[in-house]
Amino acid sequence: MIGLDSKIGMGITIFAGFLNFYLIPVGIDKASVEWKSGIDVLKTAALSARLFPRILAISIGVLGLFLIFSDLYLKAGRYRAKKPKVEIESRTWIVMLILCGYFVLIFIVGYLYATILALGILMYCFGMNRLNRIIMISVIATFMIYLIFEKLLYVQLPEGWLINFLL
Repeated sequence: MIGLDSKIGMGITIFAGFLNFYLIPVGIDKASVEWKSGIDVLKTAALSARLFPRILAISIGVLGLFLIFSDLYLKAGRYRAKKPKVEIESRTWIVMLILCGYFVLIFIVGYLYATILALGILMYCFGMNRLNRIIMISVIATFMIYLIFEKLLYVQLPEGWLINFLL
């Protein structure tokens, strides 16, 4: 029997495929090329308008597949759920408090330090016990997001006034 998470994951994956292979090519024009004296000249910017929607569609598809495989992994009985540090009823309020603190902290110390701290606190509240794993995952995830947005998509992330003041 297929679980609810697997069904939702299949729907998300199919939707991502529909986005990637139908809606994006039909709805968004790609960069057009004009022939001038033997040299291809692009009329638009170097990055196509399809790039960011494709990144999002592929990410949605990967997360859908992750949902399917995690459900199958749980059904196989290979995973024992740990009790989280925070009770389920108060998780929403804890996450809201952490996000409000993150919002304030990101403008003070910048994206890198605020995100590492917020991810670490969230992982601890949701049951991750090992400090070395919390630090490793927080740092790797933060720098991956930094590389994607700052270096690949050229989106500036907040630096923070305290870091600018100290440096």
